[in-house]
Amino acid sequence: MLKHTLTLSARDLLFFRDARPLGGSDEGAGGRWPLPNVLHAAVLSAFHDRWPELDPSCESRHTNWKDKEKARAERGKSPDRSSLRFGGLRTIGPFPYIARGVNGRGGGLMQAGLYLPSPADLVPGGIMHPVRLPAGTASNLPAPLRYAVAAATPPSKEDVEPWLAVAEFVSYLQGRAQAATTRAGDLYLTETRPGVGIDPATHAHREHVFYQAEYLRLREGVELCAWAHAETRKSGQNSSPAKDLLAEFVATGIDLRFGGQGGVASGRLTPAVTVDLPKPAPGQKRLKWILLTPALFTAGWRPGWVDTEGRIRLTVEQNGAKQPISGRLVAARVGKPILVSGWKLDVAGDHSGGRPKATRLLLAPGTVYYFELDDAQAAQRFIDALHLKPKSDELGEKGFGLGVCGTWDFLDLKSTTANGKE
Repeated sequence: MLKHTLTLSARDLLFFRDARPLGGSDEGAGGRWPLPNVLHAAVLSAFHDRWPELDPSCESRHTNWKDKEKARAERGKSPDRSSLRFGGLRTIGPFPYIARGVNGRGGGLMQAGLYLPSPADLVPGGIMHPVRLPAGTASNLPAPLRYAVAAATPPSKEDVEPWLAVAEFVSYLQGRAQAATTRAGDLYLTETRPGVGIDPATHAHREHVFYQAEYLRLREGVELCAWAHAETRKSGQNSSPAKDLLAEFVATGIDLRFGGQGGVASGRLTPAVTVDLPKPAPGQKRLKWILLTPALFTAGWRPGWVDTEGRIRLTVEQNGAKQPISGRLVAARVGKPILVSGWKLDVAGDHSGGRPKATRLLLAPGTVYYFELDDAQAAQRFIDALHLKPKSDELGEKGFGLGVCGTWDFLDLKSTTANGKE
């Protein structure tokens, strides 16, 4: 994970809306768990408030300014108000976190520690597995998938709750089918409140315009936990000492404008909160990759680093040379996508009032991809490249596409049928 652990305590109701309009009977979905870019934007905005003036000794760590960017800076327009100044900022999270045991809604004691999204192949009483299709059987699986994913347990109307404590997630990775999931209501609540429309020209109430909005309220004892890293130095001078912005900024605690409508969360650096999720044992060639944060892939549901034939197109650095990861994607368990959009302010451009952002579909946390690696060496490279590392095609610096590796095996249909479970 990243250098610093950042813990946030909500001081207000928090508002994290989606792209749906707020009006009439539509409440919008403002009470959902925040996406990784919300945290990144909050920290970035706080940096600009803390250091409003351009520091000539510390530009961006990741690139020299282009001529166009320098010209805009001379006119007083960006990049001093852009992310270029703090291009070294990387974040992961946030996730629900309980520092010490608290009581849930049912009165039972909640486990202390971090909570992670439930994997999509976890079902009541069991774990789903890829299934070999009988020879000559046709299927409608999308290319390049070879196997369907099914469970040995009988169908159930019960739902798997959306969160797993880290200890339960470890049980899941070890193949234990009885991992206890946690209800969202044990960690946070969704509240609906009415509002009135405001005329942007007069800042007065617009007659007959009302709306309802959802807000997120963390339960007592529940915080948000994230990881962050932000260093900066003069561009092109890698030998100069780096400035640790987070250590300087959060030394005494900070207040972040977190989400919409001015919600505030108090942040502090805490002793490292580790995510103790074990790596698969050496020699395992059937590996799965479970998303812990949303991901944005250029190929839709399929990772961009997997080609249309299913072959993995990643490399890892070993002994000063790039080594390929030989293997292929064979199955997937994909949840419903998360739709995101927004509004882009472009005062310096042609759209002075701003313009809508394109709607994007994110892969939901918990999505599971199943891979067959060619040999044990390729499997180890796969783990080194993907275990607890962001691998989204885009927005990886904001924590999208963080995943964890596990193992899988085929579901034995003959044994399942013999036991009367179909």
